Amino acid sequence: MLAAQYGCTLCLSRPANVTVHPPGAIMRLARRQYATFLASSPFLLSKILKDMPRIKGRPGETLPPLDFDDLRNRLEDCHPNINDTDVMSAALYPEVTEDYLNFRETYGPVDKLGTRIFLTGPKVGEEFEVAIEKGKTLGIKTLAVAEDLTENGDREVFFELNGQLRSVFIKDKEAVKVKLP
Repeated sequence: MLAAQYGCTLCLSRPANVTVHPPGAIMRLARRQYATFLASSPFLLSKILKDMPRIKGRPGETLPPLDFDDLRNRLEDCHPNINDTDVMSAALYPEVTEDYLNFRETYGPVDKLGTRIFLTGPKVGEEFEVAIEKGKTLGIKTLAVAEDLTENGDREVFFELNGQLRSVFIKDKEAVKVKLP
């Protein structure tokens, strides 16, 4: 499942000349850093881990005790608005959490959008809702996307927000990559 989630295809048989370059999360899983690796195929583990050491016993049992209050204080020194979920995430996945907190500071509360909307953006004509807090929900409908780019590579997007016409300029990273003659 984790391999499929990260776009890797791993084969449990022994095909010739197999090269596997899994992401770090799969390598940590195989090392038993997160949990016992249930699909334990010696061939597969040797392809993923190569010469890396394996973790024996229960995952996490050799870790030193963690002071959650100290971790919260360290997070709050760098990031405003830390909650219990952020502290637990930092305890389990420190690098990923640091990236997420930096991203959240730059772009705001990204947890309010659904995954597909967040990753790909809404389609023209699509309506969706965003619950910003209990009892407050925004109704959004994408109306049109401008063809022209600004000098900065921004594209104007027109939408309705609770029935009111609005527009916003959004950086079009794909269009900026294409260099025109």
